[in-house]
Amino acid sequence: MNFDKSRLVLRKTDGFFICPNSNCRRKYQVKYSLIRHIRNECTIKRRYPCPICHKKFTYGFIVIRHLQHVHKLSPMEAYKQIH
Repeated sequence: MNFDKSRLVLRKTDGFFICPNSNCRRKYQVKYSLIRHIRNECTIKRRYPCPICHKKFTYGFIVIRHLQHVHKLSPMEAYKQIH
């Protein structure tokens, strides 16, 4: 991470809120979406691993979707794998 979150000022540029991390090019129309991105995606390591292949994801629901599509588990089987 190459910016200080405590001094973060979010401003719209050309109609978008742009991530202040110089290594990231994400932009959002809604300020809260950028805040969520900074809090959960941009500055934090992926913390939800797949119990089968150990690939890591930023959100638990993405692991469930991954289990369903990649490992062909039913929705209930996928849910049980991570809970």
